[in-house]
Amino acid sequence: MRARIGGDAARRVADALRWMNSIVQPDDSILVEFQNYRRVFGFEFPLRYGDWPKPRRIGQEPPTFAIRNPHGHSAFAPDAVWFSIFASPEMQILERSTRASGPQLRRQPLRWGLFGNGKFAALKLARRALEKFLTTGERLNHSELHDLTPRFHLKTDLDVAIWTDGRLRGSWVVENRALAEGIVEAAIGASRDPRFKPLGAEELGQTRIEITLMSPLRVPLTRHEQSVNCIYPEKGYLLQHGTAKGWYLPEVFNVRRFQNLDGFLGDLAQEKAGLPRSASQEADVFLFEVDDFIESADHSRALPLLGPIVKSEPLIHDSGFLLQRLRAAADWLCRIQEPDGNIQPIIDPLTGHTVRQVDWPRLAFTAWALAEFGNATAEERYIHAAEKSFIYLKQHLLDRPYSLSPITYSLTLAYFGQLAMTLGKFTDAYSAAAEIQRRLGALSFEPIAVAQVASFFKALSMRYRQFWALFGPLANTLKTGFEEARQSKAPMNLAQWAELVNTFWGVDQPFAEKVLDWLKAQQLPSGAFPESTASDFVYTRGTGKISEVLALDPERNRTAIEAVLPWLIAMQYDEENTFFIPPEARPKILGAFRHDYLNPEAWVDSAGHVLLGGARLLVSPTQY
Repeated sequence: MRARIGGDAARRVADALRWMNSIVQPDDSILVEFQNYRRVFGFEFPLRYGDWPKPRRIGQEPPTFAIRNPHGHSAFAPDAVWFSIFASPEMQILERSTRASGPQLRRQPLRWGLFGNGKFAALKLARRALEKFLTTGERLNHSELHDLTPRFHLKTDLDVAIWTDGRLRGSWVVENRALAEGIVEAAIGASRDPRFKPLGAEELGQTRIEITLMSPLRVPLTRHEQSVNCIYPEKGYLLQHGTAKGWYLPEVFNVRRFQNLDGFLGDLAQEKAGLPRSASQEADVFLFEVDDFIESADHSRALPLLGPIVKSEPLIHDSGFLLQRLRAAADWLCRIQEPDGNIQPIIDPLTGHTVRQVDWPRLAFTAWALAEFGNATAEERYIHAAEKSFIYLKQHLLDRPYSLSPITYSLTLAYFGQLAMTLGKFTDAYSAAAEIQRRLGALSFEPIAVAQVASFFKALSMRYRQFWALFGPLANTLKTGFEEARQSKAPMNLAQWAELVNTFWGVDQPFAEKVLDWLKAQQLPSGAFPESTASDFVYTRGTGKISEVLALDPERNRTAIEAVLPWLIAMQYDEENTFFIPPEARPKILGAFRHDYLNPEAWVDSAGHVLLGGARLLVSPTQY
């Protein structure tokens, strides 16, 4: 099998089959399917630890497990019901949800997570355990656990983390314990985690409890994932070296930043396993799925987490809900705007401090988006804020370009010109276009900048026809560049090419729709768009940029829009998604958008992209 499948995949398949040895039943069969390889296996009973499965004839009965390449052809009937027990871009392991199971599995094993009221019952148990321990010093006894469902007596690995006033106050892992007993032990352990101040009973009201159930299926990190510097923010990581072990769970991305996978694994070895950083090079590293959930701010509900963020289920068909979220983003921009009109570009949510003082293209773009949203909603406060930024930009941009590169200066002027037109200041838009025209000879080819300049010239030519003559050559350059990039098969950054849809919209509609279809073909199951055609990394600014051009034709792009809006809204900071942010920093963050799963910073142009796309949706006849 190893030679037929290949090194990394073969090791993962072997580890999965080794784990299945502990849970299979006599009637179980396992389909292994990788590209040209397809075989069915089964274990022979009586089963002993370490037994290896034997090949079976592919029969009429569907398999009960499947190990497969997720990009390969599906071998399952359309009506089959599967539960994913591990998924990555390289391998997916599925378990049939209708699988006959013995009494010991309770038909819903804990590797599937908790369902229904199970999550809230688990959180209530953790809170009860903390209340008793912190007030009396005693632990819940076994009789106080009898009213729980049978699944609470199944064994699992788990972690309890506690967040008090936006600060992590403890995180404690318990292995191979009955779920109820493990929750009690881990909750008390977290309250006395020696790395943090001990939790007091009087602080419970300001404390939110998080529970993470860890799947027992541990999948080895592959050489390919290491070579491409891949970190999965929704997975748990276990590093083992000899008898030492350390865990990183998705909550870590709310309190730590990592430059790359090597740094991530080095910290895991040093800080969690108590080893030298270099030990990560020889250690075994495993990935596993988690069922992660946290109390709501009022402690009345269990909120599922996707990686480090609260997984929301927004009512995207409720126009009032969408407008509320868009207003929250616009209000955030108004709130952080400085008196002179500048909007500082990046805020660290853990401190509320700004990372940079000014970013000219992001400022101009964000002010334009704010003005468009103000016009779409007829709300003067947003238009007034955009005008303040316009005055600031006009004062510093047209006469004194500072040391901006020609490409950055032209991009900023294009955004400034769009802002000026939205505010009805056409003379200033003309001046910006004239400045760009003087620098066209020095404008190197960068798709996002050239496309924005071309879009600006196209829009301005409706009033000043002479700029139409400048649009044509830029459009031809963009079309040629796009076609050559696709033919080269090299990775293409989606956000850099997305503006071509707007550039050619209404001018060369077939080409605009070609680019649009290319973008939509890259959309991931989550609704987000990857950074490039060769990456699964997603970030709010890139996905928000693509949402802008999807909004040009809401009816044609309905399916893509209905998928992307929930993802974008889930990345927005609200009362629930700020459980790791101190109260004093929240006013500078509420309404902003998280940059990505690994980076909690709030960038103003993330809000700008969502607002511009939202403004286009609000003025369209299609309702969202």
